[in-house]
Amino acid sequence: MVGPDKMFVDGRGVKGHRAFFYNGKKLTYYSYDENNYASVDAPATILETIDSIHAHYDIDFPAADFFYPSFADDLLTSFDYIDYLGLEKVNDVEAFHIVAKGKEMDLQLWIANNATTLPVKFVINYHQPSKNVKRYEASFSEWKLNPVIPASVFEFPQPPHANQVYLMPMKGN
Repeated sequence: MVGPDKMFVDGRGVKGHRAFFYNGKKLTYYSYDENNYASVDAPATILETIDSIHAHYDIDFPAADFFYPSFADDLLTSFDYIDYLGLEKVNDVEAFHIVAKGKEMDLQLWIANNATTLPVKFVINYHQPSKNVKRYEASFSEWKLNPVIPASVFEFPQPPHANQVYLMPMKGN
């Protein structure tokens, strides 16, 4: 992420290898496994884009919650119970372990016990799975603060023979 209007996400997991490119004007989804892509016009900021894409296409960006200025307040209003479980090692990083329990999901967070206090790991367990997702887990490592990233990283480099597909809006949008 750079500033309010550049984002690149490269994800690998049960849904395969996929990426999102956001350049401040368009968001492009790319499936490395299927060699297909879809582009849509997007709002002017990362957070507005994440909210808009979720609302219109039901695409989640679970780790994005960490970047919202209201993150702590959102935790307090969204969960019935929050507790600090102490310090734990996660990938050789000492981290504060926090658990939150709510009606829809339980959340565990590990936040680095250092000057950056950046997320190290999180786990979401859904009580009523949607889209066959019961659990979401992500680990963060090798944070680079204030890196110089070329603008080209946020532009989708259409691979040869890639097929264009279209995102289908949710019903009612």
